[in-house]
Amino acid sequence: MSRSRSNRAIELVDAALVPVVGGVPAHDDGGDIPIRSGSAIAFVRVAVDGPLIELFSPVLVEVEGSPLALERISQLNRWVRFVSFGWDSGTVYASMHLYCHPFVPEHLRHAVGVLTSVADRLDDELRLGLGGRRFFGDEDGDGTGGAPAADSSGDDTEVDNGELPEALLAILSSTLTVKVSARSQRKSPTSAAATAETSCATSGSPNCR
Repeated sequence: MSRSRSNRAIELVDAALVPVVGGVPAHDDGGDIPIRSGSAIAFVRVAVDGPLIELFSPVLVEVEGSPLALERISQLNRWVRFVSFGWDSGTVYASMHLYCHPFVPEHLRHAVGVLTSVADRLDDELRLGLGGRRFFGDEDGDGTGGAPAADSSGDDTEVDNGELPEALLAILSSTLTVKVSARSQRKSPTSAAATAETSCATSGSPNCR
């Protein structure tokens, strides 16, 4: 994608997300747009190699790459359409891709809503079995943006290794309704997530509230 087209795509994305963040979206040092939802955060990135918008969310951080974690991720990829899940360097992430030629603002806003909703609800469900911590909420006191706190009484709950929790399946079936074109190539969100975790804590960006 040429620089002029890339800049135009960024302008279109910024304009489309104004209703979502309540103003002109802030960009992090890598050019991504961080959007907070409860205890989760999602990033919106305009690809430089084609008419593509990448969305990704670090659902849990500090998760060991155990066989159980990889199996749970594999289960999510079998059950959930349009959202892909992976593990990279201790981070369980969810991602989506949007083909944006032509660019449809409603499609982007819908995709952001789906991804942030899934990430905000999945972090609590997955943490019971996999450990780790949510992106926001476990260490920042009341800074969870009004999201329900994790149920501390469930930290020692045994989770069946063979199936996803029934509540999780209900969440997925009720929230994932958007049709999105996907590509197999993924970019690791780990560095962007780490940068945003620091910048959100120090900069007071309106996207992260």
